[in-house]
Amino acid sequence: MKQSFCWALSLRFLVLLIMNRIGITLFNLCCISTAYGQNIETPSRWIQKKNSFYGGIEGIIFANHDTRIGTSSPFLAAGDKNLEPMPALLAGYMVTPRLAVEVSYGSIPVSTGFFYQNFQASDYFGSSYTNGYIYIPLRGVFQVLGTGHRVGLSVLAGGGLAFTNLSSGLPITPNGTTSYTVTQPDGSSRTVSYTQLITQEKTSFAVFEAGVRGHYFITPRLALNLTVRQLWSPTSSVRDIYLDINTPSDHLTTTMTTPLRGIATGLGLYYSF
Repeated sequence: MKQSFCWALSLRFLVLLIMNRIGITLFNLCCISTAYGQNIETPSRWIQKKNSFYGGIEGIIFANHDTRIGTSSPFLAAGDKNLEPMPALLAGYMVTPRLAVEVSYGSIPVSTGFFYQNFQASDYFGSSYTNGYIYIPLRGVFQVLGTGHRVGLSVLAGGGLAFTNLSSGLPITPNGTTSYTVTQPDGSSRTVSYTQLITQEKTSFAVFEAGVRGHYFITPRLALNLTVRQLWSPTSSVRDIYLDINTPSDHLTTTMTTPLRGIATGLGLYYSF
């Protein structure tokens, strides 16, 4: 009887000891959660909620490929890329915390130009023609890294329509002939001239794009984004310009073409509603 009583007392003491240890452990975990709960919960602040909207503004620099020139003259080269920054407006919808669909409104400057240089004859001149196309793309954005964190990386793809107004009331700069006189070191003069004529220019064309975007949340609703996109069009040439150059030492004729194959780099500020 005494032995049974001792075993029962020992078992009761062991159970109380185990429960006491469990209680101390739970108390310590509660204290840790209270002390560091803010840090544990912090990442969830940066998750954009699904079924929510966001909007913002973006500054974009578009660098299109050089003009294509048909002739192989050593004195004739393509014009420089147009790197003028342009603003764009953007609105998006979060389908899931990772996937968003967005539309933007901006423009694409398409430049066609040339440089002619013959230093032996002291000839150096050039011209370029730029026309801005309104561009309205629809794209999907999928976050691949940093979901729930302040910094993240997304991939995007989409496309849209680019269009412009080419009514006859607008001045068309390249059409015409430009002439000027060059005075030689010996006092003699020589006349050089070039004629440009737009033979084809698209009023609208399709554009496709794909790229990556990095974001940094300034606040849980305000984000800074850096986007790099490759833009291209199935149209072989947005614009064709016939070029005729006349100098005492050269006579060149060629057609300059302008395919759309370029990189758009944008820095934006977006706000989630």
